[in-house]
Amino acid sequence: MMGQKVVTISARSGSMSSTKETYRLLLVLGPPDRSTSVGITADLGKTLRYPPMGLLYLAAFVGKHRPGWQVRVLDCQAPEHNEELLENVLAQYKPHVVGLSCFANSLISIRRISQMAKRINPLVHVIAGGAHVLHYPEEIADIENVDWAVCGEGEKPLVALLDFIAQGGKGDPGVSGVYCACDGAVSGSGRSLVEEDLDLLPHPDRSMLPIRNYYALWGRRSFCTSAISSRGCPFHCVFCDIPYKNVRLHSPAWILQDVKNCLDLGIREIHFFDDNFNIDPKRATEIACSIHRQGLKLDWSFRGRVDRMDPTMLRAARKAGCYRAYLGLESGSDRILTAMRKQITLEDIRKGVAAAKKAGLEVHGYFMLGFEDETFDEVMQTIDLACSLGLEFASFTVVTYGPGMAMYENFLKRNPEHNDPWLAQTKNPSPDFVPPVPTQFTLGQEEIWRLNALAYRRFYLRPGAIWRTGKSIRSPQAFARRAMGALSALQMGLQSIRG
Repeated sequence: MMGQKVVTISARSGSMSSTKETYRLLLVLGPPDRSTSVGITADLGKTLRYPPMGLLYLAAFVGKHRPGWQVRVLDCQAPEHNEELLENVLAQYKPHVVGLSCFANSLISIRRISQMAKRINPLVHVIAGGAHVLHYPEEIADIENVDWAVCGEGEKPLVALLDFIAQGGKGDPGVSGVYCACDGAVSGSGRSLVEEDLDLLPHPDRSMLPIRNYYALWGRRSFCTSAISSRGCPFHCVFCDIPYKNVRLHSPAWILQDVKNCLDLGIREIHFFDDNFNIDPKRATEIACSIHRQGLKLDWSFRGRVDRMDPTMLRAARKAGCYRAYLGLESGSDRILTAMRKQITLEDIRKGVAAAKKAGLEVHGYFMLGFEDETFDEVMQTIDLACSLGLEFASFTVVTYGPGMAMYENFLKRNPEHNDPWLAQTKNPSPDFVPPVPTQFTLGQEEIWRLNALAYRRFYLRPGAIWRTGKSIRSPQAFARRAMGALSALQMGLQSIRG
């Protein structure tokens, strides 16, 4: 095998010989930056924690196609995964390659981890991938201790890079979507090649991580996992940063096997975290029917489109153990929904939620407040809508601009003097960075944060909301989790007051 050969592994800082030694790859999800750049979403970590499925997909792909590489995944989301633990893993595991997930809220973390990896072993190779690289590949590749940045889906380019490393390569590997800094310049172009047939991807192995560390306080069981049955979204909401508009779907048979793999590990709750699980209602129906026909006993939920809530699909899902739908409802104003390019109406929202409730599903609605020129009355319409739909849960988010969003690109065109704040943050991240916000606010910043807090209080302190939450509690453990979830929701409201 490749790992048994005598090879030279080269990095920008030097070279290292490895004789009769298995190659080791460490994939790391670093902790989010504890700064104002995270905003109130920092509190979301108290209510749920899902495994880094992207890294598990990468690990499975490398394991299938390059078995000469030993792969380990390290999830540092949890507070107990401090820097000392990460340093010990780097020192003891001695990886030849470290792969890092780079997000907008982990720019400081990425620099700290890559610097630590190079300090422990100056010859280790560091590869950065993830959502933020899609928007600023050259800037990520130019980080001092990063050797390569992967722009786009990582399976194919990662394997190509591992081959390049094993052959003693350095500098530009000539792989689509891979960027590197060499001799004072950054080379690379485009995005990585994607896998068009998702069923060719091996199933992720969740046992690579401690499965009981993952939970959702609003869930039904003490621990759970997430699953991804599709990639891409064909819609063009202006607040979304999803770059792939061609939707690729796992087959129901592939998903059924993934569910069985989870059950074999003792996982009894799954959250389908697709961009739109029900983008094809017939396929979603077939997945649900397959779970039911096999007699698989689990609780599950999905994220979906409110205008694709097909009654047949919903009944099949409920029969198969689905208990909740997470829906992006966004606004109580048709004008704002149109401006968002959401392609739904208030009538769609009411019909979709009613269909889910009729099928026996709980509904969690996502809402956004402070969209560009939104007025006070329109914000109140959103809060009123959230309280009127019979939802079990709701999340309220103050609109901020992020890289890859169409509304951010429009913001930069209208305000060239801002010179891309996210670009500046990527090049030189500050712990005090605050994401840019819509400049057309009819409401001031202090007012919109106050209204966000009001939305949480009005929604969760209603007698009807308390009753709906209470009737779904099935055990003392579930009661404790729901109580903690409610407390976190109210804390987010208080954080909103502080802004």
